[in-house]
Amino acid sequence: MKSTGFITAILPAFLIITGCSNNDSTTEKLNKAVNQAKHGNWQSAAATAEELSTAHPQAVSPMILRALAYEKSGELAKAIDLARKCVNAAPKDFTAHYTLGRLYSLDPKRQADAFAVLEKALTLKPEDTDTLILLSTIGIKRNEPNTDQYLNLLKHKPEFDRSAPLYYMLGLRQAEKRNFDASKRFMMDALSKCGGAKDPSLVYRIALCFDRCKFPAAEVKKFYNLFIRMNGVYKNPADVASARQRLRQL
Repeated sequence: MKSTGFITAILPAFLIITGCSNNDSTTEKLNKAVNQAKHGNWQSAAATAEELSTAHPQAVSPMILRALAYEKSGELAKAIDLARKCVNAAPKDFTAHYTLGRLYSLDPKRQADAFAVLEKALTLKPEDTDTLILLSTIGIKRNEPNTDQYLNLLKHKPEFDRSAPLYYMLGLRQAEKRNFDASKRFMMDALSKCGGAKDPSLVYRIALCFDRCKFPAAEVKKFYNLFIRMNGVYKNPADVASARQRLRQL
């Protein structure tokens, strides 16, 4: 989940000011910082959160906002360090764990750490959708043994009944396990049930998945060709050129 959407989703949690005295001034200031973040004014949000952190050094919510501000400014290492402090200060706080896990997931070298922290987050807020999505995404890349469990929980959520990204993840998981027939069924569901056939980037990802996992060449070619025919609505000519080149090689 992107950090702006994340702010909106956990706004109620931020209003529980862990480590802060419960007074109107503090609540108003935190509310101000959250609203600044929601509107993309991260520099102001960080400054407001810094004021709160100065007054309440162990408060988790201002630290999380500051961590997100570091992320937005491209300072991932500082964001992770601050998020880790949040987890240490509030070891049973879901938002702190989810934030740290999500930030870890942005570093290709910290995927194992991300998975472990997100599993802890899931125990604090069972079946949380965003946590399950990240766990499934990382789990597929790392072939984690619990991945199928998390995908199954996502699969049974009503909001994912028509979700092309979910069906794609299910198909990708089966492809990585070399269950080609099952993978193809899920990929076709992504295209037909969920409107994915209108999304050239999804078609391209399916082609790449089938190619990488050594599906029959006819299947791979079919999806590369479908993607190329959608060229008029796609905005990345480099991918189109790559697809054409790969077709010539198959």
